[in-house]
Formats: sequence, C-alpha cells, structure tokens
Amino acid sequence: MKIFKKFLQISSVLGFVIMVHMILGQGLAGADVSSAYTYLNSMMDAGDTTLKFLPSYFIPSSAPSDQALMDVAYVYDNALALLCFIHQNSEDGRRRAGVLADAFVFAMSNDRFYQDNRLRNAYSSRQLIHRQTGKACLPGFWNSETRQWQEDKEQVSTHTGNMAWVVIALSQYFNATGGQSYKKAAISLGNWIYDHTYSEDGGYTGGFEGWEPQAEKIPWKSTEHNLDVYAGFIWLHIITGDRLWLQRALHAKRFVESMWSGDHFWIGTHGPSNTPDQAHAVLDVQALAALLLTGRDLALTWAKQNCYTEANGFKGFDFNTDKDGIWFEGTAQAALAFTATGEKEKAELFLKELKRVQAAGPDDHGKGIAAASNAHVSTGLGPFYINRPHIGATAWYIFAQKGFNPFTGKAYQK
Repeated sequence: MKIFKKFLQISSVLGFVIMVHMILGQGLAGADVSSAYTYLNSMMDAGDTTLKFLPSYFIPSSAPSDQALMDVAYVYDNALALLCFIHQNSEDGRRRAGVLADAFVFAMSNDRFYQDNRLRNAYSSRQLIHRQTGKACLPGFWNSETRQWQEDKEQVSTHTGNMAWVVIALSQYFNATGGQSYKKAAISLGNWIYDHTYSEDGGYTGGFEGWEPQAEKIPWKSTEHNLDVYAGFIWLHIITGDRLWLQRALHAKRFVESMWSGDHFWIGTHGPSNTPDQAHAVLDVQALAALLLTGRDLALTWAKQNCYTEANGFKGFDFNTDKDGIWFEGTAQAALAFTATGEKEKAELFLKELKRVQAAGPDDHGKGIAAASNAHVSTGLGPFYINRPHIGATAWYIFAQKGFNPFTGKAYQK
C-alpha cells in the first residue's frame, strides 16, 4: 500500500494512531507463505483443538535434552500466531485466531494462584485446562531421574514484553471481530503492566520472576520491552479512546529514546537505575525500533555491521555480536525493518535467504522456520536458540514476506 511512506514520515504518536486507523481491516499482500501457514495450522491442530495454545517448537524426539520444550507454548509466540491468523484474511484464519484469543482470556482469569489478570510466560501446549482444578496448566515434565514434576523458572514467570505483545494481539483481534471480552482482557493486561512495572524515573521494569507466592520483581528495564509496551498502550488508546493510555505509551517511548547511544540502542538498564547496560549489544531492539520510531535508521546500519554473519550455509543476523550462528527470527525482523525503511535490496536479500531456510528446514519439515542455524546460538544473556522449527520465527517470516508490521497492523508497499 502507498501509505507506508507517509507513515514513516510521521513521528508523533497522533500520527501513529491515525495511520493505524487507516489500515484496519486491510488484508495482507505479498509473497506466497502458504507453507508457513500450513506449519502454523499443523501445530495448532495437534492434540486438543477446542481451547489451546500452539506449541512453540516442533520437537520430534523424547530425548532428555528436548523434554523441557515438548510441552511449552510461549505466550509471545502465540500472540504472534494470533496476529498472523487475524490478518490472514480468511474464514479459517479468523476461526483459529478466535481459539487463541479465547485461550488468552481463559488463562488470564484462571491462574492456579494469581487473581490479578496477569499471564505467565508460557502454558502447556498439550492441555490448557487442568482436568481436576479447571485452572490453566503450566508447562512441565516428569523428571524420571529425580522422580519429580519439573517446571522452568522463566516459563512460570511474567515478563513485561510478553504481556505487551498479548495486549497488541488482543487489541487487533477486538478491532477485527469485536467482542467486549477481548477488549476487557486487553485493558486488564495493560493495567497490570502499568500497576506492577511502571517506573517513576522512566519506562517499565521487566516484570516478575519465579514461582508463586515468592515471585521477585525484576529491577532492570528492557528497551525491547518498552517498545512493546509503547505499541500495546497505543492500541489501548485506539480501542478505548482514553488519552490516559497515550500518556502511558509516551512514558515507555521516552525511555526507549533515552537508550539511544548515537548509532544504536542499548539493550536496557542495569537494575532499577537508568544506567545503560553497555555490555550486551543485541539485534532485536535495532530492528523493532525501525518498525515504530522514525529517524533511527543508523540502528540498522549498526546491526548490519555488528550482527550480520554467515553460518551453516546461510546469510543472516545473530542475536548478539558474537556471531556464533544465525538467529532466523531476528533475520526476519531485520528484513521487515529494511522494508520499512525503504531499503528494498537488503530486504530482498534476507527474504531470499529465509526462503532457503524454509526449504532446507530441520527434521525434513520444510514449512516452518527454525529458531537458529545450529543447535546452540547464544544470546549472551543465558538462554540460547536451537535448530528446531519455531512458531515465533515462522510468524516473523510471514510478517517479513508479507511486508506486514505486527506492531501497527499495517502492510508496507513492497
């Protein structure tokens, strides 16, 4: 669509609001990504199909190293899948989007401990509703060595950026279909973010980590999380008309802008202070900022210079600067960012690489996009990405191939 260049010239939040209204209801256009949708459909149709989340990874083995991911449905991945289905512009896509939207509403109001409408970072992909308690099931597995049920600390935690992505997805679903329960859920989750993570000296903190009832508040602030909150709160302003959400959004945006180093964004802060963490340089905030902010094209130049790598027969971007492999989700984010900034040749280069990745997919799948080019692509933050088909990477592949900005709900002219 021709409106994308105008959107890039608008720096005010009001401009963002107006442009999102202009594109609501318009379907995606672009390259054929039917195989990627087939992958999402197959992951959704495995097991219970009534009220569920998609498993984040395609895990073909039952090896001990794979156990921790076999039952995991990350809410971030499922928010992206919900956006893909909303904008697929088909009856089947809308039906699938409805299943995920209902699953989010259920999980918010049926936590096994909390009653404040928060979500966990992940839920069980096998069974969302516990047969005995009726509560939302969290992921885990039986550890035969310790003879105990085992859960992952990160998966049972609540991180601000993940919650913001669900706000974005539920808001867009409400705009597409109506339904007051989805609007109410998006508002409730937005209020949770504000009430529990607002920082007086700028931005929103990282959320809470650990098991109930002693989950600890995360003191640091993430630039990427605050970008997500900014977009989520703008959507809440759109669907409610309440300027309070605009003010809350600007609070996140000002923090993001304070993390600008001159040629790229810092990852966030050390602890509760506003001292930038300069030890961990990452790709995602550079690419995602290009989808929401103007005048920050230098961040993509920095990413190309510092995160670009060639590995395992492919060209792409690492999550950080150690270049130990390619992070395909981030490569799709970068491709979309190049589309957003009008660098079509760069966008096409990485879109072609992602098509090659899809065709040569691990486990002979050939439909979904793997999280990474090898079995252990580090983040520098502890977790790492693996060479298994991934819902999040596949969703960003769809966005990139379609030239679709999931933050705003708009498609660029390619």
